[in-house]
Amino acid sequence: MKRVMIIGSSGSGKTTLALKMSEKLSLPLIHLDYHFWKANWEASSDKEWRNKLEKLVKEDKWILDGNFTSSLDIRLNRADTIVFVDLPRFTRMYRVIKRWCQNRKRNRADLPPGCKEKIDMKLLKSVWYFGKKRKPEIIKLLEQHKVNKNIFILNSSSEIEQFIKKL
Repeated sequence: MKRVMIIGSSGSGKTTLALKMSEKLSLPLIHLDYHFWKANWEASSDKEWRNKLEKLVKEDKWILDGNFTSSLDIRLNRADTIVFVDLPRFTRMYRVIKRWCQNRKRNRADLPPGCKEKIDMKLLKSVWYFGKKRKPEIIKLLEQHKVNKNIFILNSSSEIEQFIKKL
């Protein structure tokens, strides 16, 4: 494992897993949210984002933490390992709300300055409908890459813990 991408819905534990993997494998950690968002949650343009991402994945070693399905192709081409964190809907919803309560009006380390923790209907809907909308796309992509990539699908907190122990 030299180039690892971690994907999944908000609230699935991508960042926590990425931190643990980075520490255990001594790989640099790149939070995609930090590079995608500008102050006050202004999104990068598609062209700007793809250019940034192309530069980030050129490195020899990394762990990428973030979903951004529109740019999965760039990461998939360079990653040797893909970890899809696919926890149940209610777990993800609980974690998103808990994270908001704990970090309100603060900047998290995985977000750029000027992006204070927030929660809105768009985020809640994306978490709620992830299984119907995004998950099928991701599973299809993972199927296409299962021959030449190490792919792990983690469906529970206990599976995540076992995965970390085996690293």
